[in-house]
Amino acid sequence: MEKVKISHGEHLRLVTLYRDDLENLVKIFHELTGAIDIQTAGYRLANLEELPQLRTDTIDSLALRCHDPYVSLTIEPGRIWLYIDDNSPVQRGLFEKIKAYINSKYPLGRWVLDNSIMPGNLGGASLALLVMGAMRGSNLFLTIGIAGVILSFFWIWWAIFGVRKRRIMILTRRSEASNFLVRKKDDLILAIVSALLGALVTFVVTKLF
Repeated sequence: MEKVKISHGEHLRLVTLYRDDLENLVKIFHELTGAIDIQTAGYRLANLEELPQLRTDTIDSLALRCHDPYVSLTIEPGRIWLYIDDNSPVQRGLFEKIKAYINSKYPLGRWVLDNSIMPGNLGGASLALLVMGAMRGSNLFLTIGIAGVILSFFWIWWAIFGVRKRRIMILTRRSEASNFLVRKKDDLILAIVSALLGALVTFVVTKLF
């Protein structure tokens, strides 16, 4: 009698990873096995020390795999795929550890920016205000509607296209990122959107009540 293997895989959140993140992921793989297959940009690497030979500051694809037992982490443009061929306690434990590490690199609150439903609702409400403003001749509704449409447009653009860009792996350490703006770009964008939303809500409340 032979136990039937039950595979398991998940798409993980798209994040930006740095050299030290890749090293930590390799260390997690090494907790299960010493032999790891590393592939990127059409090359198989013996270890991460060979990354400088690629002569690039960034990569957008990477595969980390161990084969006995089988665990695979594939990072490609637009997706991060984590897979195990058997949902055994050992493999599932490694699976959850890798998943938790990658999720920890997802900035707190960025789900707001990545959500395309919320700006869609904002855009719909803004269009309704534009129609009401045109029918009633209300400059207030027209102003709020125009501001909401513009904000929702940029928000949707970020949710669709900004997500695709956050697949990059930077081959310098996180602490050595070029400058503050590069390291905090997503946090700054989130702060700007939050400030605009807060200003819009405050404006509506003070005018209507």
